[in-house]
Amino acid sequence: MYVASEGIVNGTSDGSFAGNSLLTKDALIKTLVVAEGYTVGNATGYWAQNYIDKAESLGWLEDTIEGMYTSPINRYETCRLIVNAFGTSEVYPSNLSAYSIYISDYDQIPENYKDVVLKAYALGIITGYTDNTFKGNNTLIRAEMTAILSRFINNAYRKLPLDPAKLTQVKAFADDPDNKVVDPQTMKFESNKLMYYDAKTENWTPIGSSGLNPNLGRLSEDVYVEVASYINSTNDMAIVTAYSYDNFYMYIDDGGNLLYTYSVNDNENVITIDLADLYFEPYLALSEPILQSLMKTLEVIDPAQSGAMYDFIEAHYERNTTVVRNINIQEFGTITLRTIAEQGGYMVEITIN
Repeated sequence: MYVASEGIVNGTSDGSFAGNSLLTKDALIKTLVVAEGYTVGNATGYWAQNYIDKAESLGWLEDTIEGMYTSPINRYETCRLIVNAFGTSEVYPSNLSAYSIYISDYDQIPENYKDVVLKAYALGIITGYTDNTFKGNNTLIRAEMTAILSRFINNAYRKLPLDPAKLTQVKAFADDPDNKVVDPQTMKFESNKLMYYDAKTENWTPIGSSGLNPNLGRLSEDVYVEVASYINSTNDMAIVTAYSYDNFYMYIDDGGNLLYTYSVNDNENVITIDLADLYFEPYLALSEPILQSLMKTLEVIDPAQSGAMYDFIEAHYERNTTVVRNINIQEFGTITLRTIAEQGGYMVEITIN
């Protein structure tokens, strides 16, 4: 449990975690104060008073808490408390209102909570239920608190939704019977979500419910949309994208030849890109579709470093039958890039640290 290992969440007085117990307002306030690095300590008498006083001095409790601090906290109040605690440290999407497309009961949310619900949802802190409802009056349990706090303090745990504008693009692809970038056997658009058929479980699942690192799951769907937009405009190529057997993959198919394969495995922070499994003409040099797909991928991964990463990959490109194995490694900020050239192949591994 991430937040337990960080010393942010403790057990109850009997030594157990009591994950199914209702989460109280004072318990969430305390954990947020601790998560933000404040050393407060329990008060004499009512144990949480010092944490409440600290949160109040920081402006977190304005328009947030209704009723007794010892009572259970609902999802609406949690959103406001989280957003207040973030203050100005987070940047929210400019099209924030568009994220309401993901919440089927958005019209039932009280006006004074709509903004904070969208902010918490867009940042991937608090997600909806499987039926796309938010049900803000539902109270939280302590087990849910650990997930929310993990996302609050560490971006890697956030369940980021696909930008609604990109979702609209994919829906347009799916609605076009002549599209070449949505394979109905492996991907479909359903209830404002991209769903993938997992042959391992024989179920359709969204990326957010898969075993992928949440950040890489969201990033991978962003890569798909950008590359798909390019490929769909060409005449003779298609994309197959799937999540199956603990692996997200996307490959460009040029009439049976796989030009570009992107893949990420569950619980890993490494993206693998295979730049064609062919070493004969016309792929002795990187072709235009490969170059364009590579650049679009790198721009999603890190817009600021994409040009430098692209130049490094192209500079070390080797494509012939004599190379045994040649590895080059370069650091780009928090990204480690490895190129691997060997007989008949050239692969790129991008590790996001």
